Amino acid sequence: MINSKIGQLFGAATNGRRSARTVTDGSGATQGARLLTTDVSPEFAESFRLLAFNLSALHASGAGMRSLLVASAFHGDGRSLTTANLAIALAGEGASVMVVDADGRRPGLGVLLQGNGVASPVGPPSPHPRVVPTGIAGVSAVYGLGVPGARANGIKPSALLAALEEEADYIILDSPPCAPYADAFYLSQLVEGVLYVVRRKAQDFGAQQTIRDQFQRLGVRVVGTVFNQG
Repeated sequence: MINSKIGQLFGAATNGRRSARTVTDGSGATQGARLLTTDVSPEFAESFRLLAFNLSALHASGAGMRSLLVASAFHGDGRSLTTANLAIALAGEGASVMVVDADGRRPGLGVLLQGNGVASPVGPPSPHPRVVPTGIAGVSAVYGLGVPGARANGIKPSALLAALEEEADYIILDSPPCAPYADAFYLSQLVEGVLYVVRRKAQDFGAQQTIRDQFQRLGVRVVGTVFNQG
């Protein structure tokens, strides 16, 4: 019941436009935080391929969706996993994709990629935003964006994203959780849509509703919901 209510909160696109559809990871679990480049179940892989297809269809229909923020309420919901696997699925369809680790609070995208045998930053952390090859055809990663609302090495996130859009077909941002931080709300103003991630278990519905209401006040387009087991 609670998942149904959350799907109603976040599943439909705003302004009456077509939705990216609510997607469930049919594998049951998050595959131990595995990427599609590893040995995952067919159901798990197909759920991301379907999501990638729906986003591509939205873009082809003239509804935008070249830039997307992956958001959720809490730590551990699966934002980094969703960001990486959606990028891999889009690249599998022939698109070029930039994934941006915009979580300046607890960066996890690089750790996830490295843990799955994919290239990630080498050496000590750098304050300078930089593009790093991932070793996955069609996918590059950007690290060092910092905390939204502030300049990163004198570069505004909005200017950085505008530059990245010249280099890739899709830009996908990983973000900090919405419940404890305002960062994702700031970032949502810089992209064309938000994909919302929820763990498939009992949730704090009040917190989810507060987040939905804030996105609505900002006029943010939430294109759909991904449910992760956890």
